[in-house]
Order: sequence, then structure tokens, then C-alpha cells
Amino acid sequence: MRDYVNGAYGILSLVHVVNHEITKSMETEKEKLHKLLEQRLEDELQNIDQFMSDIHMEFDKCLSAGVLESEKTCVTRAKEEVIAPKGKGGGGYHQTLRAVCNGQGFCRSTNGVKTNMNASLSSSLCDSIKKMFSKTFKKSQKSISAKIDNFSILLESYDEETMFPRLAFLKTEEHKLKADLKNEIVQRKKTIYSSLTKSIMTSMLPSYIEASDVHGKGSLKRMQDILESHIESSKSTMFHDAKGKMLTLLAKLREHIVQELRSKLKEAVKQSLHNELPLPDISEHYEIVKSAHEKMMSKPITDVEDEKRVPEHSSGKETTSEQVPLRNNRNDEKTKKKKKQKKRAKDVLAGALSPEIPGAAFVDKHMSALIKRVTMVMAIADDLLGEDMIQDEMYSIIDVAETSEKKMRVMYKALRSGGPLIKSAFYTALQTNEPNLVNDLASP
Repeated sequence: MRDYVNGAYGILSLVHVVNHEITKSMETEKEKLHKLLEQRLEDELQNIDQFMSDIHMEFDKCLSAGVLESEKTCVTRAKEEVIAPKGKGGGGYHQTLRAVCNGQGFCRSTNGVKTNMNASLSSSLCDSIKKMFSKTFKKSQKSISAKIDNFSILLESYDEETMFPRLAFLKTEEHKLKADLKNEIVQRKKTIYSSLTKSIMTSMLPSYIEASDVHGKGSLKRMQDILESHIESSKSTMFHDAKGKMLTLLAKLREHIVQELRSKLKEAVKQSLHNELPLPDISEHYEIVKSAHEKMMSKPITDVEDEKRVPEHSSGKETTSEQVPLRNNRNDEKTKKKKKQKKRAKDVLAGALSPEIPGAAFVDKHMSALIKRVTMVMAIADDLLGEDMIQDEMYSIIDVAETSEKKMRVMYKALRSGGPLIKSAFYTALQTNEPNLVNDLASP
């Protein structure tokens, strides 16, 4: 509702000021303000571009260390975790390894145990950027989203009466653009993080195809040799390629943010200062929306009845004691009314999201299966964090859990404490990130 009122106020402010500008003396003032805003835009863009450049350099440094560690340990780690783990051999593991190759590096057994060659090989790279990625993309003062929140070309001290409505429109456009960019960042960060594992999968794909075609006596040993040999021969390029792809995605994000801010805000500045088309009279609507906007932004609204009372007692005299309780009583009544409205809204929302709705019921019914089978836990946690359904502390607890199953057990603690609302949000995120699993569990 606040976004809607802000948007309406910005547009109506622009129409209102255009309709009420009679003289041409404002042209000079508008040109002056236009140049000032464009200069501020370039200064702010340079600031955010440098911020993104510093992030790129830090990721480059972290990934370089991850590449070196990966080259040293990749063969040993792959053998111990996937190719030839201790205590697993013979025909039983032969089928598991074949399933891994058929699944392009990943398989899940009938009892829910996962084997992931790509994750094993990319683990050192992922570990190398873990802290930097968290600082950059999660909610913190040093994140990209926080930097965008602080980005503004507006002049808070500019109070010229004829220019303020134009700036109100510009503020609305700026707010909408920043919200769109932050949503884009949430979507892109998933792609950026998963790029390491996907790049490893692409590099390993020839060996998966070759090994899956091996059959007959001694096929387990030959499959193991093919995979190990490919890792050994590819390690000098495989991890560098993964690093390069992540840095490319970061560079594209940087370019997108700067380009969107420059193009959209330049157009908004132009519209706010130089749109002189004949427009309809919206004075009445403007006053209504202006009042709603001021209330929502917690700006003081002069009460009509108080305005009428003040002149009777204030011509050089102090306010009488009889006036004070009148205003205090009115404020008390407003406070009580707001509390009742909040409680009613909360009750309605809780009723609408009762456990009987499909989302919450599904999450409760399939708890055991979801704990064992969900793999995209952090992607789902990202969605919940973005919707403010979980806090940073809970996100961190989920993130540090060692396995997906342990992550999901922590997740369910949050689901149980949050009630139907968070369960519904979890179900929506589950449909987005694990659609096949949802369909499988939902089928009779």
C-alpha cells in the first residue's frame, strides 16, 4: 500500500506542478536543477561502479586461492568421496558410480543418500568465497543491496516550492528502480553461486559420458580410471574456467546495475523537469493522495479542528490547559484504533494462511521426505530471507549445517516456530527450486 501511494503521489505531484506553473521564469531554475541532478547521478554511479569493482577484485583474490587448493586436493578428494570411497566396492557401488555418470555427476539412492561428484570437486572453490559471498549478497551493511539502498541523486535540502513536486516524482521513480534492482540481485546471486558447480559439471561431462558406456567384467575399475584420469588431466584448466565464469557473471551484474541506474534515472530526470504536455486538472485527487502519503511517511498533519481553535487563543497568548487534553485524547484514540487495526489484520492473515491450505498442509504432511530429499536448501533459504520470513541468524545456522539433511532439520525448526505464514512461503520456494520433488510427493 505504501508503494502504491508513493507511486501515485509522485505522478500526481508532477501533473500538479506542471498545471500550476504560469511563468517562464522557472525555466532557468529547471535547467540548473537538471544539470545538478545529472552531475549527482554521474558521481553516484562512479561511486557504485567502484564499489562493484572492489567486490570483483576481492572475489578474484578468493577464487585464485580456491583454484590452487582445488588443484592440490581434487584427485584425492574425488577418490575418497565419490570414485572409490573406503568400505564401498563391488557390484553395489558399481551401480552407484554408474548412476553418478548417467546423472552428469549426481545421483540419489532410493533411501535418499546423495552422491555428487561436481559438488565434491567444487567444494574448495565454494569454501574460498563463502565469507565474501555472504557479505556481498546477504543482508549486511556491506552488501550490494545496502549500497543500492543508499544510492540517491535527490537533494534532501532542496525545498523550492515549485520544484519539490517534481522531485517527489523523481523520488518515486528512484525508489521503484532500486526495488527492481534488488529483486534482480536476488535472482542473479543464485546463478552466480551455482556457476562453480555447473562449470565443473561441464568440464567433467566427457568423462561421465565415456564412463557410462563402459560395461562388462572389470567395468568398475575402468570407470574409476576414466574419471580419475580426466580429473588429473583437466585440473589445470577446469578450476580456472569455473573461476572465470563466476567473475564474468559478477562483471555482468556490475554492468547491469550501472546501466539501469544511468538510463532509467536520466529518463526520470527528463520527465520530471521537462514534461510540459497539456494535462488534466487533478487538484482534488492530488490533495487526497498527498494527505495519505504524509500519513504513511509519518509527516505531521495539522488537524482541521485544531487549526480552527488555535487562532481563538493564540494571538500573543499561551495555549490554555483546556486545549491540551483535547489533542492528547484524540491522539490516544488514534493510537488505540491503529492497534485494533493491526490486530485485526494479523488475525485475518493468520486465518487466511491456516494449516488447511495446500501449502502448509503439504509441508506438514511430507516433513520426513522433504528433510531427506530436498537438495536446494540454500536456494530456498535465500527466497525466505528475501521475503523476510527468516532472519539473518537463522539463515546462518542453516548455512553452516554440514549436510542438506541437517540444513533441512534446522529449516523445519524455523517452519514450526513461524507457523502457517512461513510454511506457505516455504512451499512457494519449494515449487520454484524443487518442482520435480513437489510433483513426485503430490502424486497419488
